[in-house]
Amino acid sequence: MIRFVISLIAFCDRKLFVNMAPTRKSFSTKFKAEVLKYIAEKGCSNSAAARNFGIDKKNIRRWKGQSDSLHKRVDPTKIGRPRK
Repeated sequence: MIRFVISLIAFCDRKLFVNMAPTRKSFSTKFKAEVLKYIAEKGCSNSAAARNFGIDKKNIRRWKGQSDSLHKRVDPTKIGRPRK
């Protein structure tokens, strides 16, 4: 037990935790649209879809709020200013 504590103290003294900042994972617009389409077709919950795709359910909640702008980004004909 004492050896474990000593090795743990030595490990912490090396300051290995300094550069271990959490990284943000970015998702493509196509992937976001695919997740939202999956939820709409299957009628499953955000939690179930998050488990299926390996993402956090908070992302899905945010993407649902942005769904109008996501569809515009996925459809290349709707990019830019509207025609007169």
